[in-house]
Amino acid sequence: AKYTELMEFLFSTYSSMIPKMESYIKEKFPREEGVSERAYKASVRAKVCDLLRGILPVATLTNVGLAGNGRAFEYLIIKLRASKLNEMQNLAKLIHKELSEMIPSFVKRSFHKHGDAWVEYLKKIEEISESYAKKLGNKEEKGKIENVKLLSYSGNLEEVLALFLYSNSELPYSILLEEIKKWSDEEKANVLNQIFEARKNRRHKVPRAFEKVELTFEIVGDFGIYRDLQRHRMLTQLRQKITTRLSYTMDKEIEEAGLADEYKEAMKRADDLYKELEKVFDGEEQYVVPLAYNVRWIMHMNLRELFHMVELRSSIQGHKHYREIVLRMYEEAKKVYPLLSKMKFVNKQGTYLERLEAEKRLDKKIEEIKKKYGKL
Repeated sequence: AKYTELMEFLFSTYSSMIPKMESYIKEKFPREEGVSERAYKASVRAKVCDLLRGILPVATLTNVGLAGNGRAFEYLIIKLRASKLNEMQNLAKLIHKELSEMIPSFVKRSFHKHGDAWVEYLKKIEEISESYAKKLGNKEEKGKIENVKLLSYSGNLEEVLALFLYSNSELPYSILLEEIKKWSDEEKANVLNQIFEARKNRRHKVPRAFEKVELTFEIVGDFGIYRDLQRHRMLTQLRQKITTRLSYTMDKEIEEAGLADEYKEAMKRADDLYKELEKVFDGEEQYVVPLAYNVRWIMHMNLRELFHMVELRSSIQGHKHYREIVLRMYEEAKKVYPLLSKMKFVNKQGTYLERLEAEKRLDKKIEEIKKKYGKL
């Protein structure tokens, strides 16, 4: 009953704040000349949803589309089966049932003795990790929590250059690297600059040689950010449990719109119930945590993936919270690899209605289609 009551409170609070926040945004940023009503409304709505999404709980239903091969789905089903949460276990059964009608031979082992053994193994590994982690306790971190820490890095740009030349050379890697080390800093920088300059847009990936450099970041950001950034799969991500212990984010616009008290009340009530549920459940208490609460996670990636993530997620239409995170990652990486300052498509430009430019482009496409095919 307490859970249901909180869910209804969070969703009703979110719904009631939308029109108030829309009025505030429209008053502060009225529609400019030349901007269509459609583009303006869509941009305002997106801004409002970005500002208020922190109130929504982890329990909020989310639509997810999955594409994969048989082996990937087999492992997905097994991992879901190994979860402590009933929701995950039920999803495993539903996914298996659906796929059994399409690709039965690929997923039959998911609910087979081999799958059962795999599930037990995953549970045991989790049990070992959990038991030792609990012995270390929950010591509160003193001082200000850093949103982005570069924990470690390996590899250097000389090794990147050696790999870059490798496929067009007949020298062994060791000799190639030895020769490059004899180059002046100016010569090394010149080759890297030519690579960077050859890229005409962010979709032109830097060469695979850049995978030689690896970086490990520790991130603290609200769970909404994690939900956005965890979709990057060409890297290793490890997340800690969702709790209310790392405080929460609240944008200044919420206060300016006179909605701070309602927002804080939502956070407090969720925190109170989380602490109560935590005493009797083993994971289910996470469902009550609003997306605004911070979570801590690790991202380990190579330099090539860092280019992709930073350039994509710093784009102007992105959510400002994850833009701040990836720009901090970029700045931390530059401290150890200064030549990264030559990255061409990192967007540091600030904006307010983040989606407006994208909506303007959509207007243009709509007009082009109308001209070509007549009235839509």
